[in-house]
Amino acid sequence: MGIPGTPSKIAEKKRNKQEEEEEEEEEEEEEEVLLLLEVVVVVVVVVVVVVVVVLVVALTGRGGLFLRNCGSHKTVGGNLDHAIYQLH
Repeated sequence: MGIPGTPSKIAEKKRNKQEEEEEEEEEEEEEEVLLLLEVVVVVVVVVVVVVVVVLVVALTGRGGLFLRNCGSHKTVGGNLDHAIYQLH
């Protein structure tokens, strides 16, 4: 240990201050990464929900692709059979 104000004490204080600044920068970067990850997760969840809703509406809604009432063909298999019959 040197006398206060000596070059070794000043250098030690500078190192400590620099280490603290580096730790703060790392913490800020980690927070930014976590925030970005959170945003990505929210966007992915929203996209998945929208896709599921669109598919459900397209497949089962009014004029849907599969569960549409084609005369007496009210099942998915019936619709496929009816569609194949119409193609011939």
